[in-house]
Amino acid sequence: MRMTRKEVSEAASIGMTTLYKFESGNMTDISLSTLLRLLRVIGLSDNWETLLPELPESPYMYDDNDKKVQRVRHSSKK
Repeated sequence: MRMTRKEVSEAASIGMTTLYKFESGNMTDISLSTLLRLLRVIGLSDNWETLLPELPESPYMYDDNDKKVQRVRHSSKK
């Protein structure tokens, strides 16, 4: 079912300005709850992870010998 912008904004309980920001890719100040409501209304809530960029591995994850660093757990004192 096709929806107008007004119908989408009303169904997601967001303003038209927020919807325009989403459409233009300018989502820097949209809250996570607003984004999830909007994705649910437009039928993309199952694919939200496709909106996130791939993150590179941190160089701090490996030691000088290119071995993955193991986190050390400190035991609690009794």
